[in-house]
Amino acid sequence: MNTFVINLQENVVRRMAIKSQLDETNLNYEFIEAIKGSNLSDEEIKTLVYDYPHCKLTKGEIGCALSHLSIYKRIVQENISHALIFEDDAVIPKNIAKIFQEIRQLDNDKKANVYLLSRVHNFIENSKLNNNLYSAYQAIGAHAYIINKKAAKRMILAQKPIIYEADMWWYFKFFNYINVYCYIPHIVNSSDENKDDSSLELERAELVNDRAKYRSLVRKKIKYYQYYRVKNLILRKYFLKIKTYK
Repeated sequence: MNTFVINLQENVVRRMAIKSQLDETNLNYEFIEAIKGSNLSDEEIKTLVYDYPHCKLTKGEIGCALSHLSIYKRIVQENISHALIFEDDAVIPKNIAKIFQEIRQLDNDKKANVYLLSRVHNFIENSKLNNNLYSAYQAIGAHAYIINKKAAKRMILAQKPIIYEADMWWYFKFFNYINVYCYIPHIVNSSDENKDDSSLELERAELVNDRAKYRSLVRKKIKYYQYYRVKNLILRKYFLKIKTYK
């Protein structure tokens, strides 16, 4: 079972904390050195990111997106069928290997599927794969999820160039790049739920409102946006039973 953990090289405390958790599971895991956006020049970023710097993405967000993309490329290059991906603030249950195996066996690898193991905002109560796996509706957070190879391929396409933050699952689903499922009740928390120890959150705080406005504007420029918008409205009104996750 392929497990990847994203960690900034200098963040030794987080590295040791998640290592001690993973050592109590049956997972074979590998640390992936996170890409530090502040180490990239503006010229480098302009070749990788859509409409930078007007897009209002911070260098921390860009580094995060690139770190996840590096794993997706590994999945495709090495023909990995499914991967479990953690960020280094994940709080991992000891039975995570069993859950990974169950989801992998359940997955239809002909479809581009992602399975979020962390908390979501809301989910679709009348669309589920089993008693725990539901279609996610609104969700952010990329500190714990399973992705299959087809979804990794689609995410590479979706983020070439980088348009969205790594955890904008609703957008990737909205534009039909991937299917996003969530585990209810969620099984992976964050050791930094309030983001007090997150340099990424500190950096983005000043731009969060401007970035939200920009996301709203740029999605309207994407091909077939009106089709996806109307489709989502019809589904919400007539078919989907959306439930807030508490």
